[in-house]
Amino acid sequence: MVCHKGVINDKDVWLPPGGGMEEGETVKQALRREFLEETGFEIEVENFLYKREFIHVPLHAIELYFNVRILSGELIKGTDPEINADAQLIKEVRFIPVQNRDFLQKMYI
Repeated sequence: MVCHKGVINDKDVWLPPGGGMEEGETVKQALRREFLEETGFEIEVENFLYKREFIHVPLHAIELYFNVRILSGELIKGTDPEINADAQLIKEVRFIPVQNRDFLQKMYI
């Protein structure tokens, strides 16, 4: 899970690794790239789980969730390459098992 600082109403929010797609990129390619950028993990994208529409003005996103398998890498606090070094949004990165329901229930606004 990735903690993004001050994203909505100046509150931190925990989200699974992910983000926008680049031109010509498939969903799976985008997820592999975003995982590597944000966590340091190279992954294999497995089966599709579900979608979630997120609307919180001015944000409107369609979130797609997949099972993934870690192939290699070490957990790091990554970066968003499209954001300047002094304005990075990633505050913290943690491996949080799905079984930790208390934490997962609090991750969304």
